[in-house]
Amino acid sequence: MNEISEKWNPLIGGSFENKIQLQIIGFTQALQESDNLGTIINSLQKDIMLAMLKDVELDNLCSYLMPVSTHAVENMIYPYGGFVMYYDITYVTQGFEI
Repeated sequence: MNEISEKWNPLIGGSFENKIQLQIIGFTQALQESDNLGTIINSLQKDIMLAMLKDVELDNLCSYLMPVSTHAVENMIYPYGGFVMYYDITYVTQGFEI
């Protein structure tokens, strides 16, 4: 995981909205020659997406998260593959609390 950027926006009433852009990089390896690398990558992407969306407030650490995009690594060399997923994580402070 890697934080790409962080932006603060003032809201009416003294609150602030903080948006963090998060990058998750995944790598996979086919263990047998008969394994389909695309299926393995899709399965890992699905597992990550379901885990993130299962708790969109990340156990009350944020207001919500939003999946933005997913890209496969080009020119993969079998049996290895990879992808990158991007998420926006947003939380809003109420008044002066952080």
